[in-house]
Amino acid sequence: MVGISKTQLSDYIAIRNVPNVEMAYSIARCLDCPVEALYNWRPLSGSNTEG
Repeated sequence: MVGISKTQLSDYIAIRNVPNVEMAYSIARCLDCPVEALYNWRPLSGSNTEG
């Protein structure tokens, strides 16, 4: 549905590769989920953050 191979999808699932933003949105659309659900988000910590 998104035009990638089974191998490439497997690489995304196993975190051997990370999809670019455009591909992530395509995958999220096909799965009917928010793109944020495709990633394991971690909070920023420490003093190296801006703002």
